Amino acid sequence: MIPRSPFRIPLRLFQDTGRPQWLEARNAIPTTIRPFSTTPAFNAKAKIGARAHRHKRLKNSRPRISDAYTIRLLRQKKAALLARQQELNVIREEAKGNPIHGAPESTPFVKSLKLAMPEDKIHIPNTEDGLAPATPPNVIDIALTSQADILSSENTGVAKPKYLNNFLSPEDLDRYTQGSRDLTRPLPNEDRDAADPEKQAQAAQAHMVNHAIRTAALARAMAVENTSSRQRHRINTQRVIEEFGRHTTDRTLRPRIDREGNVVQKERVGPDTGSSEVQIGVLTAKIKLLAAEFEGRSRNDKFNKRNLRLLLHRRQKLLRYFHRKDRGGDRWQHLIEKLGLTPATWEGEIEVR
Repeated sequence: MIPRSPFRIPLRLFQDTGRPQWLEARNAIPTTIRPFSTTPAFNAKAKIGARAHRHKRLKNSRPRISDAYTIRLLRQKKAALLARQQELNVIREEAKGNPIHGAPESTPFVKSLKLAMPEDKIHIPNTEDGLAPATPPNVIDIALTSQADILSSENTGVAKPKYLNNFLSPEDLDRYTQGSRDLTRPLPNEDRDAADPEKQAQAAQAHMVNHAIRTAALARAMAVENTSSRQRHRINTQRVIEEFGRHTTDRTLRPRIDREGNVVQKERVGPDTGSSEVQIGVLTAKIKLLAAEFEGRSRNDKFNKRNLRLLLHRRQKLLRYFHRKDRGGDRWQHLIEKLGLTPATWEGEIEVR
């Protein structure tokens, strides 16, 4: 059955197909069905515009060079420019630094993280001229000219560090050594007539020598050079908190000023352990330890390689945040100069191979 519409009526059927030809009821004029085509209609103006653009491009193009000498010069100039471009790329990559270590040469503070010692630690060996030259921090030596010169802990050859092993402080070590000296001191002879002053002087001298040797041995045992990696990391964390904590930098660096010109400085209770610079310093100490093991004999350690990558990305996020907040401030400059960080540590993609 042929469908009917209230607006259109069939006029007649085609003889070949039998399909109806529809008429509009309003004007009763037969409509022609236009077939759908994806080909755009011909646009003479667009074609003329394309020809004009092509003609203008050919007109402004360089003429073809047929001289062999000129072609050789152009090729040499291009090769020189490409070589200079490669040199500049190498210089830019070197300026960015290493995403793991930062600057090519480590700063004194970063070098001191390896031994968990302050960079200005000075050992006190006994010398003939009375001077106390500074020795490398990885050397602890007891240089003695004679046993009679050992009269105090200053001549033991070991400087008094600020941090010790097993959660000891220098004050505790001094108190223990003084107590040991008092307990082992030889008792005087109660009989004055039978006492020999020379023997008592020799006994006191021998006691002081033995006490100095025991003090030096105890200092060696409590020194951070002979401690474990976990204890070194604990000491390095304390040093980072004291170096970059805002409870310390607020007294030495200029305060931050907001957009309205007001000084942004908060009163703190206790040490600062959660600011961005402290977290970056602690992560840098961990990265230095893992990178030294990974670049050495543990090259195929996949577990530590993943841990190193996670630490690098975490430090990169903190550096990006701190760079966005305070890239022109004194705290940012102090952090970058102390840790030797470069743009490669917070820009671009970090890969550990």
